[in-house]
Amino acid sequence: MFHYKKADLWLWVFFLVLLIGLFGGLHIMDLRGEEPRRGLITWEMIHQSNFLRPSIQGMAYYNKPPIFNWVLAVFFAIFGDANWVVRIPSILGLLGMGAFHYIFTKHYVDKQTALWSLLFLLSGGHILFFATVLSGELDLFYALFVYLQAIFIFHFFQKKQWLALFLTSYLMLSLGFLTKGLPSIAFQGLTLLGIAFYYRQWRWLFSWQHILGGLLGVLPIALYFWIYDQYYGQGLAYVFNLLEEASQKSASESRLTEILSQLFEFPSQYLLDYLPWSLLLLFFFRKESRQQIKEHPFLVFCLLFFVANIWIYWISPGARSRYLYPFAPFFITPLVYMWLKAGFPKVKIAIGVVLFLVFGRVVYNYTVMPYQQRTMSNIQLYRQITEDALEASEGQAIATCCIKDSIFVNPSLGELTLLRDTLYLPMYLPYQIPFYIQRDRDQILPFHEQLQPATYYLSTDTLVGEALKSYPVWDDKTLYLFKTGVPE
Repeated sequence: MFHYKKADLWLWVFFLVLLIGLFGGLHIMDLRGEEPRRGLITWEMIHQSNFLRPSIQGMAYYNKPPIFNWVLAVFFAIFGDANWVVRIPSILGLLGMGAFHYIFTKHYVDKQTALWSLLFLLSGGHILFFATVLSGELDLFYALFVYLQAIFIFHFFQKKQWLALFLTSYLMLSLGFLTKGLPSIAFQGLTLLGIAFYYRQWRWLFSWQHILGGLLGVLPIALYFWIYDQYYGQGLAYVFNLLEEASQKSASESRLTEILSQLFEFPSQYLLDYLPWSLLLLFFFRKESRQQIKEHPFLVFCLLFFVANIWIYWISPGARSRYLYPFAPFFITPLVYMWLKAGFPKVKIAIGVVLFLVFGRVVYNYTVMPYQQRTMSNIQLYRQITEDALEASEGQAIATCCIKDSIFVNPSLGELTLLRDTLYLPMYLPYQIPFYIQRDRDQILPFHEQLQPATYYLSTDTLVGEALKSYPVWDDKTLYLFKTGVPE
């Protein structure tokens, strides 16, 4: 077997090169996807001294709660508001999840399985070359809360400490909900039901400890939205919008053909995302391997968690790979254990592969990423729009206009309507643009419903006054930069 004292050097090399790979390339590419939105909201929280109400261009933002932005605000305060800082919290979230997973796997299984599952988790293809490249998105950060939520359920279930189980897991649910919303509720319910069904134990779910732990655990959610409602109103609409926003990505909002397509495409895509380590799934087809898994309650729980929760994403065409990060440690660990127990683990080959992958990430940082920065059309277009707007306005008033986006919140139970409300947002603009403009001018880029005189505007709705530039931002819309005149 493998002797870890002899492995100290290559392990140090692995983790050193991994850290260089993860942190060394954070500054190279502009923010993409959801990253600039996270930076924009956090920037506005700081500059408006308002950490209770997430906003975009000064208008309330209702699609995500604020915890990620609170954490990011701490890093902005320490390092400033550069693009690379937006990416730090999720990188630390991944490393935190890996550290906790190592500790619990070592305790409940063995050191070998703990170490190799950590190495494979951190060197998986999707994690290494996509998730940690666009780490300004909140999903890796969120995965840490889901992992702790699940692991507390398992840990205290083993000890039959029901109050601790419900209190800690519901507290993690609260932190997860205040980061991303509805998915944390689904993870809690399905995991508890999965354990109860597997072990044929139901009484603990209906205990006073569940009621008390649940009430205390979700108190942060109730407290946040109650305070929000007291200051700004529409707190209940905010909550229901979070629930509806998540449900819009589910199977209930999809056509049958889309669901059927997802059923076939999802497994192959998931296995591709976690290459090369998803190839270890081949060991699952060995009867001896499946029997060995049953000897360890922790490994059984890994499979339970995976099976109990993955089906929601399997049948939901709107599910994206980043939604599945919480599953990664639970997917990889049983495979690692079966591989090690198979009698021919080929450890030297595995060492070579993990080192090759992390060195590959460093090379990727300084070859592929600079090329993408130079050649990706969206990156260049958004930079050009920002530079044009800043140059044209020369410190004068600049805003966006003119038709607000709206969200109609209308939750119901059967024929009973629970709430009817409308939430308003500024006209959609790629979030890089307001973030970069606001950061450069150190002031909010406001949204005007009514045009103001002698003001520079960016808008897809209206072109009034002096047209300066136009940009094909979308296939069906053009973004205009124009200036309104001075009244006579």
